[in-house]
Amino acid sequence: MKEDVVRVSGKVSKSDEVIESFSIVFEGEEENATMYLGWANTIVSVSIKV
Repeated sequence: MKEDVVRVSGKVSKSDEVIESFSIVFEGEEENATMYLGWANTIVSVSIKV
């Protein structure tokens, strides 16, 4: 049985450079931010609103 904690939709894009280690970066303000997940040459951006 599959039990997800959370599922989100995000925009997938390609990085110009290779990201060697899986990385998570947050940009923005406390109530409106974007979370970036990056690995290899892939970046996923997810909008976060509180």
